[in-house]
Parts: sequence; C-alpha cells; structure tokens
Amino acid sequence: MPFGRKSPLEALALPGVILAYKYSQFRQRRREAASRRVTERELSALHHKIVSQIYIQWIVAIYLTGILEYLIAKILQLVGNASKDLKTKRITPRHLEVAIRADS
Repeated sequence: MPFGRKSPLEALALPGVILAYKYSQFRQRRREAASRRVTERELSALHHKIVSQIYIQWIVAIYLTGILEYLIAKILQLVGNASKDLKTKRITPRHLEVAIRADS
C-alpha cells in the first residue's frame, strides 16, 4: 500500500498469517507462469509440425509444376494441330479457341 498504509488484511492479521498469505500469492503467480510456459515436448511437436508442413509444401510445388507442364504441353499440341489444319505456321488466339472447342 502507498505511504506505509497497511491493507485491511495486514492490519487484522498476525505476522505469520501475512507471510502465509504472501507465500500463497507467490505460489499462485508461479503456477500461472508455469501454465503459460511451453514445455520442451510441446515445442518439439510444434517444430516437427512446422518442418513437415514445409516439406509438404515443397512436394506440392513439385507436383503442381509437373501437372502444369503436362497440361501446357497438351494444349500446345492441340493448338499446333489446329494451326496445321488451318495451314498457318503461327499460333494465334483463334487457334487456341478452335482447339479447345474441338477437344470438348
């Protein structure tokens, strides 16, 4: 309390009771701090989860690259055939449209 005043509890209690009360407050603060602390096991589990997610992201990126490459190759093949059918050497957006409409 400010200015040397005693709290109502301290004014009524005996010195031993005050110490017990303050010790119980100290223990309560320690328990709260311990509950907020991350254990080593939780930390290692979190680390493992993050590392595995990064690994999965790499795998997904590689698979996605392969799939996109395959799809682009197929579309270019269809567009090339469409431009050949129209007897031109350049691929235009019109050839792309013709190839997609003919494929579906």
